[in-house]
Amino acid sequence: MNDQTTSILYEADLIAQAGRLGGLAYRYRGAAIEATAAPGARMLNWCLKFPGHPSDGQLFASREECMQLVDYWLEQILSGPRQASCPGRG
Repeated sequence: MNDQTTSILYEADLIAQAGRLGGLAYRYRGAAIEATAAPGARMLNWCLKFPGHPSDGQLFASREECMQLVDYWLEQILSGPRQASCPGRG
């Protein structure tokens, strides 16, 4: 997921100015994305909390990176490959 051109599919909802980890907290497509420090801190990491996701509980450099991981997981992994149905098969 290092593709810089990957766009974010939806808006994240701000749910707290100071979440459990001390920084901003967002909800995005069922995932919680929380900053580990207050805004304006020199180093800011983002924790992805999404039970069942392989990166649940890991830290990332940006909120957008977390959002892209959620999008990829929901759109590509859980949806599976889209297959055309064959005529005569139900």
